[in-house]
Amino acid sequence: MMMQRLLAVAIVGACFLTGGLSREAAAGVSGNSYDVTVYLGFRNSSTDIWIFDVEGNFYTENDNYVGTYTETDFRFISTFEATASSPVMETGISEEPITVEYSGISFNNVIFASGSSSEGTNYFVIGNLVIVQPE
Repeated sequence: MMMQRLLAVAIVGACFLTGGLSREAAAGVSGNSYDVTVYLGFRNSSTDIWIFDVEGNFYTENDNYVGTYTETDFRFISTFEATASSPVMETGISEEPITVEYSGISFNNVIFASGSSSEGTNYFVIGNLVIVQPE
């Protein structure tokens, strides 16, 4: 249900921001990086960089989560699902890595996602495309 609402909002926003359903617009996350704000509640948020490489790998720069993603690209909008795990610290105590799962949409240069962690934390994410300047 949440994904359907996000998709509806994204379609309306994409039409508004791009001036309609332009055939030149591409929406996919593959091969892109996004500067994101992750909301854990109304007052709790953090920022991170999400990276989606072209081989289907997903990772976060600051939180060090590493995993995979799948994407369905509808030309002007795309949906994606990502799963990643945190590294386990060498503490001598048997610990399970924290796993996060996200599902979201992207259009133009923006992504919206919601997700949860294996610890029971729920997230809402908003981000924009990071343009990497050539060296």
